[in-house]
Amino acid sequence: NPVRDSTELLRLIDSLHLVGSVTNNGSETMNVAVVAGLYDKDGLVLDAATTSLPIYVEPGATVPFQFAYFSNVNWNSDAAQAVDSYTVQFDPYWTYSTSFEVVSLETTNDDASDDGDGQWTYKGDVENTSGKALSSIYVIVAVTDAADNLVATEYTSIYPEGDAINAGDTSSYEVTVRLD
Repeated sequence: NPVRDSTELLRLIDSLHLVGSVTNNGSETMNVAVVAGLYDKDGLVLDAATTSLPIYVEPGATVPFQFAYFSNVNWNSDAAQAVDSYTVQFDPYWTYSTSFEVVSLETTNDDASDDGDGQWTYKGDVENTSGKALSSIYVIVAVTDAADNLVATEYTSIYPEGDAINAGDTSSYEVTVRLD
């Protein structure tokens, strides 16, 4: 399999939050979906969730993901406390190579503000420096701790007001991230 993942389960008082990243070690750009399972000490499935990465993953690129909602476990402290292990697997139906082109852009004027209660807002600008008209831009925020471990991630989408985001156009972004 050309893609691999690394994950960490973050335990809250009454819910669970799973974060991780996928690295494309292959030679093709990939659409990637992952499925997470939560298990008790006897291996009984307590919950499962699925998510797709917000962007196609180019060869050599690493993209973070999160599972922020488990419908059976979150807000049920007994079920959350019973979680003993987890798995994250690629969804073979929704993980496949794609011919869509991906370009990387840099953000500028970045600012982060602590909104309280573990919520942060990240704002800034992103310029289309690709030299091409784009159909959309995705800004991904990955928050790491002092040891460079991923602790939270979120993203936003920017779409054109017309047919495309033209080369040289600058758009503002705002992403709200909840930290555990």
